[in-house]
Amino acid sequence: MNCKEVIDLIDAYLDGELDPVTNNNIEAHLRECSRCEQAFKDHHALISAIGTAAPYHKSPQTLRERLQVSLRSEISDSAHDIQPQNREKNIRKRRRSAAPFFEWPWNWLGLAAALLLAVLIVWRLAPAWPWNGQQFLATELVSGHVRSLMVDHLTDVASSD
Repeated sequence: MNCKEVIDLIDAYLDGELDPVTNNNIEAHLRECSRCEQAFKDHHALISAIGTAAPYHKSPQTLRERLQVSLRSEISDSAHDIQPQNREKNIRKRRRSAAPFFEWPWNWLGLAAALLLAVLIVWRLAPAWPWNGQQFLATELVSGHVRSLMVDHLTDVASSD
């Protein structure tokens, strides 16, 4: 391990969150590197100072009991759901609770509004659409004539150069 890795992992090392192999590597590096050992001591002193200066409040016993009861009921419910005889019942229950899209009337209203908006847009843009070849040719001829009148010459050659 190098110094950067040790410095990055020193908080996790102090909290006991690392695996044994990484712990051993950090301990070996701390024995060899005085700079990292000093950083370790500084972090440890900071944690100790905060731990002694900060107030610690123990949670009330009633809160602990309510949490334990709640966790026990959750664990028993999840273990009960895993049993094969209840699997089909839970699947049906979930299917019933998952409402289909068109169950509520406002979804139909939204769908109708979106469809009406699409029809209005198509109806508004339809006259400008070149439906046949003659309309397209006429549009191109008029555009070419207007382009030729915009400059000093009477011909305009389209080129990719």
